Amino acid sequence: MDKNFQFGSLTDVGLVRKVNEDFIGNFETVNGEIFVLCDGLGGHIGGANASKIAVESINRFFQYQVYAYPKDALQQALVYAN
Repeated sequence: MDKNFQFGSLTDVGLVRKVNEDFIGNFETVNGEIFVLCDGLGGHIGGANASKIAVESINRFFQYQVYAYPKDALQQALVYAN
């Protein structure tokens, strides 16, 4: 893939929580670049782990899928991650 752009990512713990449970991922696939942000739902048990697993699952889904319609693929990836 020809990368003619730069990107960055940042999450913030905010003013209430002590731990940032959000997880960010970006992955190169046969279809292009995928960017994912999952909210850890601070205050819930296992929130950080859940957001990490969700990002990793979405990555796995897109590594093995060739799709014609990105909207449909994204919906399927979210079902797969759950």
